Amino acid sequence: MQMAVSLRRYLLEVKSWNLIATIAMTVTILFHDSESEDSANEDPLRRHLAAITIVLSWAELITLIGKHPKLTRYNIYVVMFYKV
Repeated sequence: MQMAVSLRRYLLEVKSWNLIATIAMTVTILFHDSESEDSANEDPLRRHLAAITIVLSWAELITLIGKHPKLTRYNIYVVMFYKV
């Protein structure tokens, strides 16, 4: 919906890039073909993408928690997160 309203503004926001990257990596993790089923658990690409996806989704969660109206006292932690 945000993309339909203003594509340029949507593509210039860091939050949008975070969401696009998280979705792309999740799709890659789910649909990446391994050579055999036995090596599926030891695929290094899946492990690395899963770790990066967890960190990006955690950052999105921290942002959403900081913007919630009832949790305004925790907003300082969101600001520190982005400064550090």
